[in-house]
Amino acid sequence: MYYLDFNHYFKGMKMAANEFKVSNQENSKEYIKDQVINDYIENLRKYNGYTEKGKDITIFGAHYGLQGQFWCDMYVDYVMEESFGKQNARQMIGGFSARTENSKNNYQKIGGWNDSANYTPQKGDQIFFLLPTKDKTRTVNHTGVVTDVDLEKGIVYTIEGNTSAKPRDGSGTTVREKQYNLNHPSIKGYGTPNWDIEIKDRLDNLEQNENTKENNSPADKLQALIQGLKNDTDGTFATKALAENPDVVANFRAEQAEALKENRQQQETAQNTPQMQEERSYGGRSFG
Repeated sequence: MYYLDFNHYFKGMKMAANEFKVSNQENSKEYIKDQVINDYIENLRKYNGYTEKGKDITIFGAHYGLQGQFWCDMYVDYVMEESFGKQNARQMIGGFSARTENSKNNYQKIGGWNDSANYTPQKGDQIFFLLPTKDKTRTVNHTGVVTDVDLEKGIVYTIEGNTSAKPRDGSGTTVREKQYNLNHPSIKGYGTPNWDIEIKDRLDNLEQNENTKENNSPADKLQALIQGLKNDTDGTFATKALAENPDVVANFRAEQAEALKENRQQQETAQNTPQMQEERSYGGRSFG
């Protein structure tokens, strides 16, 4: 009888441990940057349709202790902080403020401000508008975030708080996704967050995780698996280990199928020896 040899399984697990590495794509700064921006936009969209609970009464104003104030800028700050933590968020946009003029100044201080006349917006940029106002000292008075740009159609897509379905509204009651022509006269500029701060943190975490994996030798990992299986009284550990290593399981099964096939061929060969054929001819009896 042929017995399945689990040494093949453990060998496969050891090989998988040796070959595991963080891919070049995950280590790519551009890949991480896209991931960071997409995470941010996804979090912004969680509030799409959110409506204030009274005149400028929102969770954003409550967070910053500024209830009753215009909240388009607080919405942006809140989600930036939610996405990347307070310390990183503050550094990435130069500081928090409910006043768009201050936010524009913050971007200028960190080198992230871009006038709309000579800049092509990017996903994740904070967009600044100057909507009709009696205050002639204002250069911007409403804001949101760029969610996409279609250069072919000449359209910039945004998500904004404190707005409505109206094309130019910085005093509405909801969070909404909107779109504008890139050359819309109310668009005055864009603030680009310092994405490198969050990118560096994520790359550092990836490297730290990889170093941790490398410090655990394949032999140690294999020993831990063997020990886990020995103590696996209800099959939980084995089930989890097998589920987490489908390639190893597939290779193990292929090896076992090949081994069984080989075993059958050996048995067939043994059955066809002259001695076995002679014994079968006489019903298994021998005459001497």
